[in-house]
Amino acid sequence: MEKILRRLTNELEALAQQGLYRRPVLRDNSNRDFINLSSNDYLGLASSKFAKKALIASIKKNQVGAGASRLVTGNFKSITDAEREFAQFFRYEDCLFFSSGFQANTGLISSLFSSDDCVFFDKHVHSSMVFGLEGSPATIKSFKHNDLEHLDKRLEACNVAGQKVVLTESCFSMDGDCPDFEALARLKKKHNLFVIVDEAHSFGLLGEKGCGLAGDVADIAVGTFGKSYGHYGAFLLLPTHIKEYLINTSRPLIYTTALPPYFGDFALRLLRKSATMEKERATTLELAAYLKKRLQSEGFSVAGDAHILAIEIGNEARAAEISKQLLDAGFMAGAIRFPTVPLNKAIIRVSLNCGLKRTQIEKFCDYLAQYIRDI
Repeated sequence: MEKILRRLTNELEALAQQGLYRRPVLRDNSNRDFINLSSNDYLGLASSKFAKKALIASIKKNQVGAGASRLVTGNFKSITDAEREFAQFFRYEDCLFFSSGFQANTGLISSLFSSDDCVFFDKHVHSSMVFGLEGSPATIKSFKHNDLEHLDKRLEACNVAGQKVVLTESCFSMDGDCPDFEALARLKKKHNLFVIVDEAHSFGLLGEKGCGLAGDVADIAVGTFGKSYGHYGAFLLLPTHIKEYLINTSRPLIYTTALPPYFGDFALRLLRKSATMEKERATTLELAAYLKKRLQSEGFSVAGDAHILAIEIGNEARAAEISKQLLDAGFMAGAIRFPTVPLNKAIIRVSLNCGLKRTQIEKFCDYLAQYIRDI
């Protein structure tokens, strides 16, 4: 025990010296006055009266817990009914719910491929995808972030007996940028690709009625309830045959307690509500476009094609200090550091939501610009 604690202490001290030590901000009712520029609650559903009432109504109709894994006694009709409607809404053959986005990605990617397959992943995909790849027997190759020419060259050079697979995101969680899906569709046809797209940060907000960006390009799409839908959990949109395969082989699904039966009813209420929220979607994207323009006018280097913006800082310790000063001034805007982003490529990540006001965005820009000038 003593040796382990000594090693952990040394490693934590090293993280602190590199500006990589994390201390989560404690949230309670006293935080209500903060201008939250870090939340993924893009449509404001997490704190809405609608969601609270819908959750209470859903719980009243169902028991609170599943009591077992899905393969034992946890395969509730309320969940399968919700999966069916999600598949219809997003125009996929089927749907499979998971307890988290991390579980969905790892459960899918670690289970689906064989040693005959070759998986090509964008270097900036989410850690959960990378973790799933580490458990896969497939040959694994990366390609430069959103560089489909590089992907094309790598695909040309690859000769495998099985399937060529591409993993990407529709809106990258840290960079905030989006792939060229028309170009990806051409590559899919050219190389007979199987494509998996993580739409966690798109579903609910981007595309028609919040249906995302990948369209017909994705053979499987990954969505979460923890972003635009304001709750927790995740889902895969996929062919029925693959769903059946995952139910029988995916360890993260098989060996975990199933989602509670109220979840299916609540998820449907959230989906149906979000489909009507065109005003909220437009407001969020307008605020993001305005913020990006303002930041660039102040001389900041800013990436992001939609509601997620990455303000380039570079040094990890400097990014952490800027985030701390922003918090002291009443702004929640997180410093994203290695290993989430490459070393010495730290950013201040800003994600917009429909509850923000333009005056708050202006206040944030003014403070950040003045702080940077003063140091």
